[in-house]
Amino acid sequence: MVKIGVLYRIGMFISSFLPLYIILFIINYEDFLELGQTLTADITFYTLLFLLVLSPLFLIYIVTRKHNRHRKFGIVKERNEEILSYIVTYIIPLLSMDVTVLSSILANGFLFLLMGFIYVKNNLTYLNPLFLLFNYKLYNNSEGILIISNHTYNWLNEHSDTVLSCKALGDRIFFIRKRR
Repeated sequence: MVKIGVLYRIGMFISSFLPLYIILFIINYEDFLELGQTLTADITFYTLLFLLVLSPLFLIYIVTRKHNRHRKFGIVKERNEEILSYIVTYIIPLLSMDVTVLSSILANGFLFLLMGFIYVKNNLTYLNPLFLLFNYKLYNNSEGILIISNHTYNWLNEHSDTVLSCKALGDRIFFIRKRR
């Protein structure tokens, strides 16, 4: 069993919302131009800016870490629909967030904390739309092992009996990257 630290899982949760941070920044751009006018807009601006800088660092860490395991995975199936349904969670904040209203910031902040708790507690590090944006897909095998890889479905199945180099991202979650 692979133990992945809580800070790592929190980092992956934070990075999974990078597209939302960008969208919120664009939607609220005019409010952010008037920094100093409202405290809630200022706090939201600096929080989003911090998250925009921090988020890519976690993905870079995952992608650049050396492979630390070797194993066979067998035949795999695609499983990308879970990441797409995770993106639906972006809709709630997009429809309801007003950076100038404290109750909106608090309600959405609570929603993010709740989602973060669930994400971290259940080790859902594989639910990250940034993987799709960078051409990584989600697969699983008959043992229920999750594989995040930029290899194609066909390549993985052609190499189903080959011992592959991979990184453990959690219990039963592995990352396989094409060699450069």
